[in-house]
Amino acid sequence: PDMVVTVVKTRNMCFVDSLKVTGVVTPRTEILVRPDRDGVISEVLVEAGQAVSSGQVLARLAPPEGQTGGGAAVTAPAAGLISAKTAVVGMPASLRGEPLFRIAANEEMELLAETPIRNLARLTRNMSARINIIGIGELDGKVRHISTAINQTTQLGQVRLSIGRDPRVRVGAFGQGNIDIARRCGAAIPF
Repeated sequence: PDMVVTVVKTRNMCFVDSLKVTGVVTPRTEILVRPDRDGVISEVLVEAGQAVSSGQVLARLAPPEGQTGGGAAVTAPAAGLISAKTAVVGMPASLRGEPLFRIAANEEMELLAETPIRNLARLTRNMSARINIIGIGELDGKVRHISTAINQTTQLGQVRLSIGRDPRVRVGAFGQGNIDIARRCGAAIPF
């Protein structure tokens, strides 16, 4: 029988070796806000999810019951996004107590993920990543931090992928990162 030969033209293509990680969105830098002195919360001026500026008044305090003196203001030490609020009118507030507010400094977020120890050696800072946040879609990011400590029980290490500022991203959202480990380009046969 006659032999059939098929000829296909090669193309220059790039192949990416990537690593998938999963985690949750956290503030890149979180600021805990407590009052400068003891008091009772008389007014709360902000809600979780609200952007604030440095020095903005977040809540007002009245003196503790039985004490005299003027009220005080609880202010934001830096600009950012209120990621959590525990302040409630009538609640006592103390410098030593729970934070009244948590602020994501500069509204910058990141994906806090874990990966097996064998993958940590393959990662370096500033590697590019694609981060898929549930309900939002894919965002560009990069490796910001690789933990030097490993969880003894799970043998997983933490990786932080910088997301930056995006008003759609919420603290606590689940996400998946796809980190580009290596990229190779060369001749390939399409199929």
